[in-house]
Amino acid sequence: MRGFKYSVLLVSTLSVVMAQDAESEWEYHLPETGLLPSAFFVRYVSNMGERHGGSSMGWQQYELTVPFADPRRTGCGDWYVNAALDVKLTHVQASGALEVPQEMLHMMRLPVSLIHPMRGGRRLIMALAPTVTGDGTWDPHCFDVGGYVNYAVELSDTLSYSVGAAFSPRLMQYGIIPAFSVHWKPAEDWVVNWVGYDLRVMRQMGVEGLSVGVFASGMGGYWSVHTEGGERLMRIRTLAMGVALEYDFSCPGQTKRILMAELGSTVATTLDYCRFTRDNERVEGHHFHPGFYVAAGVDFRF
Repeated sequence: MRGFKYSVLLVSTLSVVMAQDAESEWEYHLPETGLLPSAFFVRYVSNMGERHGGSSMGWQQYELTVPFADPRRTGCGDWYVNAALDVKLTHVQASGALEVPQEMLHMMRLPVSLIHPMRGGRRLIMALAPTVTGDGTWDPHCFDVGGYVNYAVELSDTLSYSVGAAFSPRLMQYGIIPAFSVHWKPAEDWVVNWVGYDLRVMRQMGVEGLSVGVFASGMGGYWSVHTEGGERLMRIRTLAMGVALEYDFSCPGQTKRILMAELGSTVATTLDYCRFTRDNERVEGHHFHPGFYVAAGVDFRF
């Protein structure tokens, strides 16, 4: 019910702001690359022993984004539209007392956002994101309509930030959470990026387009799964830290095209089973020792 209320409120707001540009001509354009994937990422977390128990767990994740619109050329009046399909497959291996109903878990999300540039380097983004996430067995709990609102400000060429909120009432632990990001260049060769649960400090190296630095990132996921006790919300949360590498291989005149790699260790990992109640009451929890972490990917979405 909370998700329905948030969604109706956001849809109403989007309708009002779009109505202000009703006389403007609507334009739609696919990306120059068509419907080819614009981002792909693979994460690997090695087997980790439980801190207080005999169980162990490891997981791998495969993320893919397929764009449905070019947000720089699609929209109406002063509002631009972005739409894409995000697919995430997570393979979980568990042993001991920990039981995972299905090893392969899926998440599919279709975020549709309105982007409104404003004077002074400011930008407003409002989005809805229908989501299906589960273990392959259909249940109403696996469907949710989340969204977010984001207000970005560019203070200078070296400093920008954004504030906002995201909601996914059925699947998030607290229903709605604040969102914050900072992009800062303290020196010519240094960049600090803090976006949500991801913090990176990168330094441009002597090779053109190559940056190396450190990161701390929260990752994982949440799924509706079928257990002997009924439908449960299964949630994996991992904090990983280590070194990161980025290589921008775009040609002159192109937007950024970045190869990325990460190497490090998980610091804390939890797996919880929760009831689908107002507060997502936890009925089972597991905490794990650090494990080896490695990831790689490519991103054309800039």
